[in-house]
Amino acid sequence: MKESDITIGITSFLRPEALERLLRSIKATGREYQVLVVDQSRKPPKVPGNVQLVQAEFDVGLSRGRNILLENVTTPYLFIVDDDTMFGEAHESDLCPLTEYLGRDGCNLTTPSKRNGDPAPGYSIEVKDKHIYINNVEPGKGAWPVDMHPNYLMLDVAFWKENNIRWDPKLKINEHLAFFYDHLGILNPMIVDGVNILHAHVMGSPMYRKGRRAHAENHTKFVRDRGILDIHDNSRFRYWPRKT
Repeated sequence: MKESDITIGITSFLRPEALERLLRSIKATGREYQVLVVDQSRKPPKVPGNVQLVQAEFDVGLSRGRNILLENVTTPYLFIVDDDTMFGEAHESDLCPLTEYLGRDGCNLTTPSKRNGDPAPGYSIEVKDKHIYINNVEPGKGAWPVDMHPNYLMLDVAFWKENNIRWDPKLKINEHLAFFYDHLGILNPMIVDGVNILHAHVMGSPMYRKGRRAHAENHTKFVRDRGILDIHDNSRFRYWPRKT
């Protein structure tokens, strides 16, 4: 497996400075990853010549943007990140270990074990009588299974396309729990030791904030469409703190 077998897939919306910073950090690693950007701003961003840019319709949402990444990737592996991500030291930016576990013991999705140098959270999801219970999974060694993990996703493109694994396009943001809930029993995620991803959050412009200010609306859609009575979030990260 070569570094060029991996595409870093980026979804971007009205944060050109964040995207530019992320692309610079990828270049600084000196690695030979392919880079694919799906942008949904009104004006296409400027990207280097070796970066593939797909300009989507304005504000199609995070979920649809990730589906477009899957539709356009041409390498065997896709590592999905948002535009407020950065890659750090070269020795921590080797994504190849994330691919080594794909296909092993049924694993079809991996994520780095560290975020900003700290252990990345992992969660279990239990469904009982139309109630969802979210709990922490304690870190293991090497690689360990979870039901849900942060939004840095290494996937085997062929498996995902064959099994039609996609995000719900109706959820523009706050799609995270919905995605992992919808694919319980299909996805077998693992957190893999040795890779550190930097999350450098950027608020974005007023237009960005307006376009992404839909937490309660998305939560209501998620609950209504799936017949869920309540979500009990017992995790430290508090993905879904609001009740229905």
